[in-house]
Amino acid sequence: MVGSVDILWHGRGGQGAFTASRILGAAYVSGEGGSALAFPSFGPERRGAPMRAFTKLSMDTVSDRSEIVSPDYEIFLGEGLLSDVRNDGRIVVVNSPEEVADGNIVRVDGTGIARSVTGVPIANTAMVGAFAAV
Repeated sequence: MVGSVDILWHGRGGQGAFTASRILGAAYVSGEGGSALAFPSFGPERRGAPMRAFTKLSMDTVSDRSEIVSPDYEIFLGEGLLSDVRNDGRIVVVNSPEEVADGNIVRVDGTGIARSVTGVPIANTAMVGAFAAV
């Protein structure tokens, strides 16, 4: 990878967006040998409240802990959060069993995949895999 990659995760409290952000960062560091930083941003801490998590990946040391304003990629752990998406050409990966009418949006049924593999409908790790495939 040249430069750095910024990923913005959209989720709700309890969906595991921050955990997924950390897993992605750890996988990058162990596989590529670069540097990663993962951190959350949320308001009132309660289950179900909208929240965001950030993953910054780089071959150089990542020390900037500021929120990502212009991400390279966005990942939505639920299609109900898609109202936050901006159609500006970036690749968006969304957890949805339904087709999404936008060419820049990659739909993955992360919940269905998680349920079939683990028996539990927790899609965060399935979405990490989907992002890696994208």
